[in-house]
Amino acid sequence: KLTKVEDYLSLYAENFQSIELNSTYYALPSNSAILDWCAKVPKGFKFCPKIPGALANERNLGVEDPLLKDFLTGMELFGEHLGPLLLQLSPYFDLSRWKALVKFIRLFPKNMKLAVEFRHHEWFFSKNFKKLVDHMRAFGVILVCTDVAGRRDVCHTALTSQQVMIRFTGNGLHKSDFNRSKEWAHLISKWLDQGLEEAFFFFHQPVEGDCVDVAMDFVKNFKIV
Repeated sequence: KLTKVEDYLSLYAENFQSIELNSTYYALPSNSAILDWCAKVPKGFKFCPKIPGALANERNLGVEDPLLKDFLTGMELFGEHLGPLLLQLSPYFDLSRWKALVKFIRLFPKNMKLAVEFRHHEWFFSKNFKKLVDHMRAFGVILVCTDVAGRRDVCHTALTSQQVMIRFTGNGLHKSDFNRSKEWAHLISKWLDQGLEEAFFFFHQPVEGDCVDVAMDFVKNFKIV
């Protein structure tokens, strides 16, 4: 039996507890859309919206752009279903723009959680990364780990908050996808035993439909630890 499009979210929420909301990177959802999404998921389910690309790609991260206020106002409608907001920085966002990032973080609402994904290679030089981790811990910001082929520098295990976010890019269901996700399941279980409050783990594949296979395997391995 085929699932109707309007039932996709409800079915997803029966099997998983959070979702990376990629659509907000491109356009703001309507208030009615947000309320409809929240009505389709159970208590405890979290949406993790991306901060709009129009802000993430501005030199000052759009701190003076009316879009930022409109975006954050809309995010309040998620209520208890709002997870960390993901700021995916441009690959060109380097160390020279540190002050812009700090200003953005300080202006960010205290009742919302921020997760930042760094992609410029300078941030991951040993000396720079240590300073970055220290600052993110001081701000209480999640330092996103990105597990992707070809960029092992961005795949780290630094915890800077009581929450962690891992963005996992697979290789078309190659056996290494399942091995890597199993290792993550074991490590996250260990962190939770040691006091970590929440872990957000998002799968990506060249063909997005393939995410389900490795995600279900991840959940299975997570439960048996």
